[in-house]
Amino acid sequence: MQFKYYLKQYPVTFTLILVTVLFYLVELGLGGSTQTAVLYRMGALTRYDVQLGDWWRLITPIFLHIGFGHILFNMFTLFVFGFYIEPFLGSWRFLGIYLLGGIYGNLLSFAFQSNNTISAGASSSIFAIFGVFVLMRRSLVNQFQYRYLSGQMFALAAFNFIFDLLDNVNGGSIGILAHLGGFFGGCLLSISFGSSKAENYRTWQRILAALVFLFSTLVLYFYGMGRSIV
Repeated sequence: MQFKYYLKQYPVTFTLILVTVLFYLVELGLGGSTQTAVLYRMGALTRYDVQLGDWWRLITPIFLHIGFGHILFNMFTLFVFGFYIEPFLGSWRFLGIYLLGGIYGNLLSFAFQSNNTISAGASSSIFAIFGVFVLMRRSLVNQFQYRYLSGQMFALAAFNFIFDLLDNVNGGSIGILAHLGGFFGGCLLSISFGSSKAENYRTWQRILAALVFLFSTLVLYFYGMGRSIV
């Protein structure tokens, strides 16, 4: 009964975790989540292939992970963030920011990463949700629960970033640019269509944030497409 209650309260958070775990099990079944060939086959991000028409590689990396530690930490962070932010934003807004913020982060990687880089991970989406939390802290400053959680969430985001940075130093394939892009995209999305309970933005501010998001999305896409395919 308790599980059904939580599933009803946080349907998007649990669904995202379930789908991501299923993707991870498929990775294992195909030969392992750290195998480049498996990641490529499952839809990891490579600039070369997006330039050749595989636009869906801007979406699928959100559900792929490189190693058990990577998915464990990301799903734990998603669980903590989702547990408090999904009911506050509403499930559809939460899902929209998670997916669109993740795509935006992947676009930043696509635009600037080297051509021989392959990347994957939900961190771009998680940093988008973190961006929402950072912006809405201002309106929650008098709520003890969120003041208490803010330190934990900042710590989770910092550890996530450091974990992935160390992975890159050791030759891994987790995109740091995707984190930064996800965070910035999440901030813009939070302003443009975030919950009215979170922030009281004026109409012109919401429109401006939406236009900046759309314009910068197009700039990143066409810049990436225009880079040398070699």
